[in-house]
Amino acid sequence: TRQLSPKRIEVIQKIPKPTTRKELLTFLGMINYCRQWIPECSHYDSILREAVRSDSPENVCWSPNMLASYIALKVAIVQALALGLPVYCKPFHLYASDNGKTMAAVCAQEHGGSMCPIAFFSKVVPAPVQGMPCNGC
Repeated sequence: TRQLSPKRIEVIQKIPKPTTRKELLTFLGMINYCRQWIPECSHYDSILREAVRSDSPENVCWSPNMLASYIALKVAIVQALALGLPVYCKPFHLYASDNGKTMAAVCAQEHGGSMCPIAFFSKVVPAPVQGMPCNGC
């Protein structure tokens, strides 16, 4: 299995709430490294990335939604599952979801009679695609 090291988890947990764009970008960079262990990472990540756009003020003004996303990411790091190693001769299962703004998926395989996650994926849906009808979904 692959899992986040206790040291990495500890470092992320000890990061104080960022007060500047640069500090928030540093935090998001650390989260990005761990994203394959975080279900729906893009959902939370995208909310925080709004505060680091070039037209945003240098000092971060925390909204309740941003604070909830920040806390959710820190909790997700602590609760991160160990990911199974892929066995290429076994079938893979892909489970996906979409909330209109972000897409998320987990790739899993059966190990020992139960499904084991191999990796989590998530992505922000591009603005032109958001709201488009999904035929047959």
